[in-house]
Amino acid sequence: MVTRRVFFLLFGLVVIALIALGTFQFIEASSVHGTNASADVRTGATGPTGPTGPNGPNGPAGPRGATGPSGAQGATGLTGATGERGAAGAAASNGSTVSGGTYYVNITELVDSLIEIPTSNVSISSTTLASSDFVGSAPIYNSSNVQVGTLSASFLSIQNPGGISTEVTGQLTIDHGPIVAWSTSATPINLELDSIIGSLDGENRVTVTTKTASSRFYGQSFNLVATSSGSRITFQFDSTN
Repeated sequence: MVTRRVFFLLFGLVVIALIALGTFQFIEASSVHGTNASADVRTGATGPTGPTGPNGPNGPAGPRGATGPSGAQGATGLTGATGERGAAGAAASNGSTVSGGTYYVNITELVDSLIEIPTSNVSISSTTLASSDFVGSAPIYNSSNVQVGTLSASFLSIQNPGGISTEVTGQLTIDHGPIVAWSTSATPINLELDSIIGSLDGENRVTVTTKTASSRFYGQSFNLVATSSGSRITFQFDSTN
């Protein structure tokens, strides 16, 4: 009887041991399987960066800037020169006053009116190197800048080995009576227009030899002084009576 009990006791112990062993192996296998499972997990490679998206639409235009301040006012131009005062007329033989006066012509207006008369050498052996003949007319003005008459002038220039000479013929016709004419010679430095027209400068004794209506200047004599200044030629009548 004792033997059977011992047998069942041993048999129970063996069964318990087997159960324990199986449980241990199961736990160990689960642990290993879990570890392997974790080890088999692989992280995928990072994909390439996608292309940059298109630019967004432009933002609205900013507000318009304020208008800048006005520039400084320009400097005041130079004051023009004061015109010459006309000389007082001398007493006429009949007791009345004769006033020659002062007048001027704009050089630009005279130049714009010029015509050129063709010139050429007559002789094959001529000593004339160059020549020109200009004729023109322009309005004349008094000291109040009012047109009061006309200047007519001609300029015949001849250049030879000895230099240049110009024969000038001028006539002033003034609305209130005086009509005078004169001729003079000059030696311009060249045949340029400004040099030739400058030949008008000079002093000449002139006499009013043409009577118009009841002009009180008929027969009166004057020293006529012509002077170039800037854009004008001024004519000053100084009575000699």
